[in-house]
Amino acid sequence: MFPKPQTCTFSYPDTEFFGNEIFRGAVRWGFGTDLRELAMSQGFCGCIYDLGSLDAFTQERIGKPAQDATTSDFSVFRKYRRSDWSDVNERYQNFQLERCGS
Repeated sequence: MFPKPQTCTFSYPDTEFFGNEIFRGAVRWGFGTDLRELAMSQGFCGCIYDLGSLDAFTQERIGKPAQDATTSDFSVFRKYRRSDWSDVNERYQNFQLERCGS
């Protein structure tokens, strides 16, 4: 009845910033939160990373592409939508089960 789930991944730039697991995680949660909301608003069941680019996300937040992110940018990503992460993720999981069958 539902399409077979696909692997949904994206790559980080190979930089010192993204080599740090904590920094990478902060970006992933903020970026993922935006993409999950976008997927729900569009009824999109595919890979959320098909909906936006990491460079566009970092450009909007810090004014530069992902590969140019530095340790001084971490606080921007750490604070971005932090209060929304859990709520959006829970709503997205329900959306995936109800709408997408996964």
